[in-house]
Parts: sequence; C-alpha cells; structure tokens
Amino acid sequence: MNDDEALARKAQEIENTGVGRYGEKSWRQSIAAISRVPGINTTEVVREVAKQADPAGYLFAAGREVLINEATNGDGDAERIYSQMRREEREAHWASKGRVR
Repeated sequence: MNDDEALARKAQEIENTGVGRYGEKSWRQSIAAISRVPGINTTEVVREVAKQADPAGYLFAAGREVLINEATNGDGDAERIYSQMRREEREAHWASKGRVR
C-alpha cells in the first residue's frame, strides 16, 4: 500500500468515526466550515490530524471553532448552524440523563 492509499484509508476511518460519534449532519457542517478556511491543503490537514490521539474529535472541534469565529464576525449562517448544533447536543445530553425538554 502506498502513502496515498494509507492516507485515504485513514481519512475514511476518521470520517466514519466522526459521523458515528457526532452525527452525519453535525460532522458535515463542521468539516464544511474547515474547508472554507483560506489556504487549507486537505492532504496536509489529514496527515497532521491523523497524528492526533483523537483525530475525529480534533477535526470536529476545529470545525466548531471556525463556525464560532465566522459567527462572531457576523456570518448569520454560521451562527444558525452553530446554534443548531449546540441545541442538538444539549437535547442529546438531556435525553442521556433521562430528561425530556
């Protein structure tokens, strides 16, 4: 297996973990936010993220941070997306504790 194949497999593994852990919608929104950052080299990002202890968690947090920054800078869509993500997380947390809102 060459380096490109290994990197593609690792990227797919990170993707599967992220979708499974955070839900497809939230994961895709977080990754989309990262892709809007100017100067992002996807291959290099995957190489660096793959070195992290929790690559999916690292990427998801980075995407959320981008959304927060965009929202702070007046991007209404980013604010709406981030707010919805947080609302869903709170609801899931409440449900895990047996509470319903």
